[in-house]
Amino acid sequence: MSNASHPASGPRTPPSTVLSPYHTNYRNNRSNFSHLSFYAYKATTRQYLSELNKDTKVLEYCLFQPGLFLNYLTRPYKSAKYVKPLDTPFDFANRRALLRRGGDDDYITFTTAQDLANVVAKAVEFEGEWPVEGGITGTKLSVRELIALGEDIRGMFEHVLCSEYHTNDPGGAFKVEHFTTEELECGNYKASWLPTLDHPTILPEDVEAASKTIVSELLLALAEKAFETGDEWNRLLPGYEFTGAEEFLREAWRGKP
Repeated sequence: MSNASHPASGPRTPPSTVLSPYHTNYRNNRSNFSHLSFYAYKATTRQYLSELNKDTKVLEYCLFQPGLFLNYLTRPYKSAKYVKPLDTPFDFANRRALLRRGGDDDYITFTTAQDLANVVAKAVEFEGEWPVEGGITGTKLSVRELIALGEDIRGMFEHVLCSEYHTNDPGGAFKVEHFTTEELECGNYKASWLPTLDHPTILPEDVEAASKTIVSELLLALAEKAFETGDEWNRLLPGYEFTGAEEFLREAWRGKP
């Protein structure tokens, strides 16, 4: 999430950007941080800014909210100069996914890092007032639609329930493992693989445990619309053309094994 703050009466300056294991954003009126322990500090920052402007506007700021970077879905191939590709539960490279059972209709906003950078640059020059909730929507997809897109681009998905795994690789098929809400909440789900979150904020000895925790929190947060952002900047910049998920991913995976 990018929390931009600057004096309301002074010149605008580029907003600061804080990257976390997942660069995602949460609309105050749609979701909360109950399943997202790694974003607790962001809730504190939001509360501080809200209190600061409670009686009179001291700072004009915007919470730039692009949802999940589409660039994460091209791992291991880098698709943005300054974004480190991260593993997610949606592994296009190895044709597999980890999902919450019953969560096929949870929605996720996907935006490219390039579009976020362009919107922020345009926002600095924007003459109107910045919205506090700065939703940026490249493409909004349900988990079901994301799977269908991956199926089309990378091969057939194969649904695998709980701990029932296939021993034979059926070629291009994706293995999709589902876990119950209870399993995810307790953290006792058993997956055949986990995304490796080798992020600078995570110590090497903590990677495995952190990966399991973050995956369960992320999948639970989907149900609360935590990754479904608004379109405030889309409406404020009607002339800007965003890159769609299908266009971006087809090009990124063209010719890749």
